[in-house]
Amino acid sequence: MSRTNLGAEKKGLITFRAGGRCEFDGCNEYLLKDNITQIEFNDQQYAHIIAESPKGPRGQEDSKEYAGEVDNIILLCPKHHHLVDTQPEKFPKELLQAMKKKHEDRVQRLLNIQVDNQRTIVIYHANIGSNLVNIPYESTVDALWPESYPSAEYIEIGLKNSFMTENEPEFWKREKEYVEKLVQQKVIERIDGGAVTKMALFALAPMPLLVRLGTLLPEMYDVLVFQKHRTPNTWKWLDEQVSDEFYLRRPEKVDGEACLVFSISADIRKRVEEQFPNASIWEVTLQNPGLDILKTEKQLSAFRQITRMVFKEIKDAGKTGIKVFMAMPNACAVEVGRVWMPKADLPLHLYDYNKSISEIDRHAFTIENF
Repeated sequence: MSRTNLGAEKKGLITFRAGGRCEFDGCNEYLLKDNITQIEFNDQQYAHIIAESPKGPRGQEDSKEYAGEVDNIILLCPKHHHLVDTQPEKFPKELLQAMKKKHEDRVQRLLNIQVDNQRTIVIYHANIGSNLVNIPYESTVDALWPESYPSAEYIEIGLKNSFMTENEPEFWKREKEYVEKLVQQKVIERIDGGAVTKMALFALAPMPLLVRLGTLLPEMYDVLVFQKHRTPNTWKWLDEQVSDEFYLRRPEKVDGEACLVFSISADIRKRVEEQFPNASIWEVTLQNPGLDILKTEKQLSAFRQITRMVFKEIKDAGKTGIKVFMAMPNACAVEVGRVWMPKADLPLHLYDYNKSISEIDRHAFTIENF
């Protein structure tokens, strides 16, 4: 039983810093309302990290000096208060101090998020080969924090129970029409009505469909595009230093039909050269193409810039259309579509490669300009 009278002001400050929640790592129970009945109920317990007396849990000779200090009090639920005080050897002061700091830092970050940083989550998925794709909503929410937070509802585009794959004749036509229809109904109409202003996009699908999705949500809309990482397993943009930069390899001759090759996840230039030996090939690539190459938002921004440049360069070369071949992260495919301008850029003839279906790239569909 605590003998220190903290006073209402100190208790209020402790509660505020903790957000009214248990600061024990992994608990986060809200302590001002009963979880079952939802009746308002104060279940907060103010636990001393360094005990009030030398003989108490985690006590030391100068315990009395810390008894009334806010930084020496950790807000806990009754269960975890009992746990840390009956087993102080397992919960030394350093561990509790770290728990308190971690929890209160998180609360502070959340409170610092500006009101206008709310975004509507948009999820798009379509089957990739024989793999049925699903994007859990919970994983998308985690990706937003702490820079922004999700709106109350999210928008999902895609057929969860579709078993149609790229080897079926109607796949590209049906999926292209499907994404066009749903983006118009679920996204554009809400934007026009003012219900949606900022979006966070999470997409997994065959490359041509991702490009088409991007053209439907161009840069005139406020859209943050996210990438699924393999390591670590997250959609959250990573805070890493990346040295390998995108660069453009230009064709030696420009008198052939224009092919634009994205060799980012893998080097596919040779395959395209074998299929189109007389083509003029522009290639966006890196020194070391590979999986999980896209880590940061800064990389994606650089990719947008080089894609805009190559679209203009191919048009200035006098071409009338671009054959597009893609081995790249999903977010990059979406951004290819987002930076493409229907009134200024050339038509995109999008190709898809699926080794289980064919050893060559097959034309999926064309995105026309006007």
